[in-house]
Amino acid sequence: MGETRKHKRAVERQSEGAKQPSPPPLKPAELDNPMAGQLKTMVTRLLIPLLGIWVLCGTIAAFTQSTTARVILITLPGILTVLAVAMVVWAMRQAKKAQGVASIISGVESPEERKAALAQLDASYKKNDTTAIFARAQLEMQDDRRRR
Repeated sequence: MGETRKHKRAVERQSEGAKQPSPPPLKPAELDNPMAGQLKTMVTRLLIPLLGIWVLCGTIAAFTQSTTARVILITLPGILTVLAVAMVVWAMRQAKKAQGVASIISGVESPEERKAALAQLDASYKKNDTTAIFARAQLEMQDDRRRR
């Protein structure tokens, strides 16, 4: 009795999985820049708290009598905004660099392609660039599996 119920549930799950629609195909704009959605999410997550800080500090500054307090209350969210913009720029540069490294190593299969990819990594990126270091390590480990 218990086995038949389990079997029926398993069959139902398989049929449900087959009925689910596939995700819609990507639009050409999404193929060109896959980071667009992540950028929008990151900016939204930074913008909401920053907007709250601006409103709070602006409201307090509007009712404060001291000029020094007003300057501090307006400067504080300004500094935080500059830091947030700098963080977004840094994150985008890192993501772009990682995409570049991924595009170099994505289609590498033969030893000749590995050597060409290693040469391109050496020419395009600095020696202390972490994304290039990990990509180089992956290519070298594929080339000589006995190094492990």
